[in-house]
Amino acid sequence: MTGVPFATVPQDSDWETIVCSKLEEMEEVRAYVKNQGIGFRIPYTCDGRPGNYYPDLIVKIDDGRGFAVVPSAPQLGKANSH
Repeated sequence: MTGVPFATVPQDSDWETIVCSKLEEMEEVRAYVKNQGIGFRIPYTCDGRPGNYYPDLIVKIDDGRGFAVVPSAPQLGKANSH
């Protein structure tokens, strides 16, 4: 990953530190940011009730797909509503 405007991303867990390290090693990753104060959300409906999922990290991939989202480790397979 080259040309990154910021050198550090605040990390709240060992899992986030590992993921960020791996993202740094991936050539296809152009940028990533912690979704802290950004408010990026994925709306969903579960059992007829609306909610929002707030991922920890947002990753920009240079393959024409746009953005990929990295879910929170403790919430894998679970919806997170805030």
